[in-house]
Amino acid sequence: MLPLFNRWPICWLFGAGLTLMMTPLAVEAGDVMHGKDCAACHSLTHQEATALLKPLDLAVKTIRHAPVHGLFEVVADKSGKEGIIYVDYGKKLLMQGVIIEASELQATAPANKRQPAEKSSKP
Repeated sequence: MLPLFNRWPICWLFGAGLTLMMTPLAVEAGDVMHGKDCAACHSLTHQEATALLKPLDLAVKTIRHAPVHGLFEVVADKSGKEGIIYVDYGKKLLMQGVIIEASELQATAPANKRQPAEKSSKP
């Protein structure tokens, strides 16, 4: 039988190997729990959204999950004008802006950009 000191490297290598083998399974399980149905774990009530947006004097109209994972999309109204505010799942960050899928963008030339003038062939 090997003394304890001599068995230590073998036990450490076995433990490290087992950990490395199990990591992909843990990541895959995380995707199932966190990547498929966000509404099962994350919610933002009308009351919570109203409290978050109170300093901005915004009235909450609708709440739904944003097209980006980890965000809620809140449609809010101020003086008859609607806008979208994004709230993170931790309910600590507010963002304003537009989310556009890159696949929907089309390359267009700016209207004020002129075509280069052709060179004259006259001497």
